Amino acid sequence: MKQHLTLTSLKQVQELAVLSKHYEAMLQTIQASLVKVVQDDTGIDVSSGEWHLDTDTGAIEHGTAD
Repeated sequence: MKQHLTLTSLKQVQELAVLSKHYEAMLQTIQASLVKVVQDDTGIDVSSGEWHLDTDTGAIEHGTAD
């Protein structure tokens, strides 16, 4: 059994999906910029996931921090 969205709901879903893709692209750009700033300043590539960056204090620790 298939159910279909109303045309109004389908349009909303499509618009939200487009927005989601735009926000995902913006988030990736922001994350890349953050990695570049840290790497330019410290030489550490925090994108590997092996580093924890405390954005409140600026501390960078190897490994995951709680």
